[in-house]
Amino acid sequence: MIEGVAEVHVFDRTAFSKELTSGNLNQAYQRLSGLVLELKRYSFDRVSNITHTPESGFLAGLAGAKHCAGTVAERSGAYSEGNWSRLFQATLPRRDLGSFHLVDLHLKLAGLGSPDFGRSWLKKPNCLPVKLSDRRPLLTIQLGANNPLRMWDVEAFATAAKLAVQALPSLAVALVGSGNEELLAADFERLFGREVISLVGRTSLTELAGVIGQSSVVLSGDTGTIHLAAALNVPTVGVYLGMARADDTAPYRKGSVIFEPRRECYPCPENHRCSHVSCHNDIPVEAVAAALLDTIEGKSPQPEQKEFYRRRVVAFDEDGCLQLGDPPHSQLQNARQLRRQFWLREFTSPPMPSSPKSFNSATRELEELATAALSAARRLELALIGGHPATKVNQALRQNLQELEMTANRRDESGLLAHLFQLELENMPVDPRLIAGRITAALENLQRRSGQFPAHPGSITLPLRVAI
Repeated sequence: MIEGVAEVHVFDRTAFSKELTSGNLNQAYQRLSGLVLELKRYSFDRVSNITHTPESGFLAGLAGAKHCAGTVAERSGAYSEGNWSRLFQATLPRRDLGSFHLVDLHLKLAGLGSPDFGRSWLKKPNCLPVKLSDRRPLLTIQLGANNPLRMWDVEAFATAAKLAVQALPSLAVALVGSGNEELLAADFERLFGREVISLVGRTSLTELAGVIGQSSVVLSGDTGTIHLAAALNVPTVGVYLGMARADDTAPYRKGSVIFEPRRECYPCPENHRCSHVSCHNDIPVEAVAAALLDTIEGKSPQPEQKEFYRRRVVAFDEDGCLQLGDPPHSQLQNARQLRRQFWLREFTSPPMPSSPKSFNSATRELEELATAALSAARRLELALIGGHPATKVNQALRQNLQELEMTANRRDESGLLAHLFQLELENMPVDPRLIAGRITAALENLQRRSGQFPAHPGSITLPLRVAI
């Protein structure tokens, strides 16, 4: 199914773990050494590990490639090899400060560049568990998700599908999913009250791809099904709830539609237990049904922002990176774009072309921000030398913020830089030495990049997280 993939070598991690824990070390060694010998005979030029676990890093290190990217593990321990891998690890604790969709980040980590967005990433298999009519449009739905907080209510799915069928009577509806979702499917059929092609628990991965390949549109939360559809170049409508973050995991296909709630608590932190799940009621079924019909009819969806939800649309910017269309002048989207341009310039060789006005503007603003950071670093050093408590250090930072607000408002009425710096202040540790360490590392990166900021005695130097 995957174009460009010559072979797949499987390492049974579960069996390997059981062998280790049961004391069957000889068999575990045979399993591991067999895979390593098999990989080494290929003499790989490059290994890109995109799973970021010490175990996978160990295998990546044993492959004996000339170049490695991603997590690599050796006797001395696991480490991240390459700028893009380190950026991924650095932004994991604060995904709201991330700059790239996870597919873009891993494409760059692997050195693969930008894909051709107009084609399918996968071949559509001619493998179906049942015969589907090619004369009727098909809406395929997955109801479940790997966490209940991510799941839209079954009643909402059923109502949206019913509204779509009422407007387009020829529309057929199919359900897919694992066997664990059979009760959800039964509830959907009861609420929908019409004919449903239920394939829940009845498809292999290849058969699921075959069903999706026949579909006019796929409706789901942030699931493997919706990403499989995007890889097959099939239109999708996603309802992202709970900890699902479209900026990181939107379907990687131009024109894909995502609905998100507009709440301060969204998205939830990972492993969060929500007591109210109010966001599940924020996405109107009428809006989802309208998006399904527009997609089936080939209309170009547009971003939209309402009081309780927003509709976002996948697009790709001039650098080939996924960018979610937001209502014009979105400050958060501007901030994300600014951080992305910074990292592209930092990591790309030869340097990025500097013709776009937005890029030149972002560079000037980063230089001003670095100057402000130098001022903050000096204040911090004085505070530390004087033994001032953390409250005094925070006062110094807030004084710096006021100066930065004046600078930002003078150059850019949106106060974008001040907003970024405020995000950093809210996430500052209490220990002033940790604060100093962060600012130290960021300023050092900016000094190295531009060469125009003088080194500060005492080396308070940082990748300034406020601008990342």
